[in-house]
Amino acid sequence: MEIHSERERQLKEVIKKAEAGELKDDDLEVLKLLHARVQNIVLSLRLEIPGAPPNTNIDVKSITRYTKKEGSKYNDSRFRAFRRGFCDPSGGVHMFQGMGTIVTGTKNKLVAEYLINVFVESMRRCTTARGRGRGNSLRSSLSHIRVRERSKEGVNIVCNMRLPFYVDLDRLAASLDEFQLRRKTQRTHFKDMTIEYKPKNFIGAIVKIHPKSTILVFRPGSMVTTGVRSMQQTRSIVLYILPLLFMCREEECASTLGITMLPRRKKKKRRVVKNNKTKT
Repeated sequence: MEIHSERERQLKEVIKKAEAGELKDDDLEVLKLLHARVQNIVLSLRLEIPGAPPNTNIDVKSITRYTKKEGSKYNDSRFRAFRRGFCDPSGGVHMFQGMGTIVTGTKNKLVAEYLINVFVESMRRCTTARGRGRGNSLRSSLSHIRVRERSKEGVNIVCNMRLPFYVDLDRLAASLDEFQLRRKTQRTHFKDMTIEYKPKNFIGAIVKIHPKSTILVFRPGSMVTTGVRSMQQTRSIVLYILPLLFMCREEECASTLGITMLPRRKKKKRRVVKNNKTKT
């Protein structure tokens, strides 16, 4: 198979090193060659109120009344969660009735952890002042809210990449069995992989790699990885699927296929005349 660009040659060398076991675990050269960019990081954890019984539910709608000045929102017809957005750094925090919390819209895990700390401090500040009337007990309990110490943090990284060649998606879905037979002789921690390609429903191929990792592959060579917890895990699944993508590379590029963008037709300007008629 001919190699048409310098990036393809470098990717081939990285694949050979990975198959020979010469790459280090922290070597992210393959992601640099694919121009990988993190688009979104989703951090999920759970908050708690000290002294409250486990699995305590709170009235999320009532909290909105105390934190309106902080820019919080709640609309149960669209999304049943207490929401608060941040501008600098950009991101959003969603808290559900069972105090499960999700931080989204960030591109760094440290920024997501910073936003959750700011969110907890703002909740304490808004609910510390006690007053008469309904909801006094809720405000007093939320003034001690904190992040659960032993809560398992779930991280989901969404990353975009670009291959230096076009991919034949029909061939990609058909050559899965051949690829898995080749991989049986190699040691890998990926147990199973499935490829789903239905162009009538979705224009890209959905590659699911166990455990819980998904790659969307499109014909122009763009890829989206999701379901991974770190960039090292992203690197490992990319190195696992790259040989299959090279097997399904299209020999013809867009220029040889004659794909050209036609110029848009200019719209004729219309001017209004006094007698309510238009002329072009």
